Amino acid sequence: MYRLALLSILLFSCSSMKDLNQVRESELVFKGSNYGQQGWDESLIYKRYSWYNGVTLDYEVLISPLNKDSKFYSWLNSGEKKLANRCEKFYTALLLGRFNAGVNKAYIINEFEKNGLKYVSLAGFGSQVKSYYIYNQLNLINHKVMGFCSNKELKSIKISLPGYRTQVIDL
Repeated sequence: MYRLALLSILLFSCSSMKDLNQVRESELVFKGSNYGQQGWDESLIYKRYSWYNGVTLDYEVLISPLNKDSKFYSWLNSGEKKLANRCEKFYTALLLGRFNAGVNKAYIINEFEKNGLKYVSLAGFGSQVKSYYIYNQLNLINHKVMGFCSNKELKSIKISLPGYRTQVIDL
């Protein structure tokens, strides 16, 4: 009986919503690549924000500014370059939103738009990202590749997802 009571106390005291729903920050680096006749060693560094419910990944945002002088800019097709050139600042992103977690990718896109970023479809750039070796190694197959355009300099944005604290994403 004593063991059962002790086990119950441990189980209930160690788990709470605060402990189960966590956001982890890290980076994902695309180191070098090739496109057409050119190759490069430059890195494209994504800031990675992962929302976990226990050990289950519910949502994820990877975001990186894409400057015109970056070699990775060549991954944009001609239409994407025209859109990116109209922006004060242009970002590429990979988003994951699980339907059974209650929030899909459209909800996360809306959170970006509330912060003044405009969604841009990136089919050409997305094809390049999907062919990059890290994409398959890290099982990013359910992530949607997209762009975001800002007409002003932003240092950060705030993303609010149900069940989690509001997360500040540094740009």
